[in-house]
Amino acid sequence: MKNTLLYSPAKEALKNLILLPLLSGLYGFTIFFTTIVLAKGFSALIGITDYFIVDIDDIYFSLIGFILLFLIKLLKNISPSSLSHE
Repeated sequence: MKNTLLYSPAKEALKNLILLPLLSGLYGFTIFFTTIVLAKGFSALIGITDYFIVDIDDIYFSLIGFILLFLIKLLKNISPSSLSHE
């Protein structure tokens, strides 16, 4: 018999409460970081600033994107309406 996937409530809860919010948070971090780097790159390219450097403050601002999307996905997954459909 081929491998069959068994439904496990614990596995589903782990996926919904940890894995999916972490992936969404990583996506948010990437969006924010890419936007910051592109903005700094364009400003250096057109001469608004004399140098292009990515410092720790850019990482901190990108963490805002991680936290926002992580919380949005987590709250969406634990809302009563999403729990009643399962």
